[in-house]
Amino acid sequence: MIFYILLLTASVSAETAETLEYMQSQTALVAELSLEGRVTDCLLRSYCLVGAHGDTGSQVAKGIADSYAVFSEVMNTVKGSEKLVNMNKLKSSFELGASSTDSEICGQVFRCELEENFDLPEQQPRLPECSNIGAVCPGAAIGCTLCGMFLPGTCGTLCPMAGIFCGASGYFCMLKPKP
Repeated sequence: MIFYILLLTASVSAETAETLEYMQSQTALVAELSLEGRVTDCLLRSYCLVGAHGDTGSQVAKGIADSYAVFSEVMNTVKGSEKLVNMNKLKSSFELGASSTDSEICGQVFRCELEENFDLPEQQPRLPECSNIGAVCPGAAIGCTLCGMFLPGTCGTLCPMAGIFCGASGYFCMLKPKP
């Protein structure tokens, strides 16, 4: 009788691992499709700059660093991760900055006209420019989407940044009158 229980437990455990692997690969593919057309030079430069400067203590930089950690985990976990081209671009741009520690290289490789530092100083009553939101939010939002399945420990810092910086600013930009 105990033999059958152990056999059944082993069978369920194998199916659970296969199910998790399938769910992770499908989630990664959906996230990859969501990034399609949103990975711009400005977004890549943002990842590169955070890689070059490290965690500066700002929420935006911490969110980018955490989303990089999520993308790295996705690339290491999912079979066929070479198909995840956009996530690999974000991961590689962060690693370029981290390996060079030179923000000048980031600006030379990834051409972007936006300001490099768009963190808001405390007590400043303005939201970031709408164009700056696209330089961070696609990666942060997808990182938040994936963190629970791949790297749950990062959700606590990544998702509030994505929700507040990207969500609130995104709504503001939708409502902002066009010049």
